[in-house]
Amino acid sequence: MRSEDGLQGGVPSGRNGSDPALADGEQPAQTAAGTGLSRDTVRKYIAAAKELGVSQEGPAPTEERLSKLAALRWTGSQKKATPAEEKLDPWGDQIYQWVAVGRLQVTRIQELLGQRGCEVSYTSLRRYPATAELAAA
Repeated sequence: MRSEDGLQGGVPSGRNGSDPALADGEQPAQTAAGTGLSRDTVRKYIAAAKELGVSQEGPAPTEERLSKLAALRWTGSQKKATPAEEKLDPWGDQIYQWVAVGRLQVTRIQELLGQRGCEVSYTSLRRYPATAELAAA
């Protein structure tokens, strides 16, 4: 039996595409637009919340459940050390000096490193933390 507000037994029926985990029959697209997340990400969080037993009508979620939901944020690709970064680490102090004191351009630093036997691409060098600030300027 459906009530006047479209609820069946106090829970949205989902017939209009709404999800019971969203407020007042709000669509995942509306939540996505309001939060800046994609609809797929909103759906992922809703599914995970349901799986963990988190709902608007239920008791407040425990810290453990919230931590598990928060961990979803980091399931995508994460920054990993690249071979180029590992090559550049021994030169980090020198690169910093060239950037901060010498105000050398990334292309010149790449040339100097090459002369010293450290061959890396311009892009890898530009992404390296010691030169990233210079490249952004």
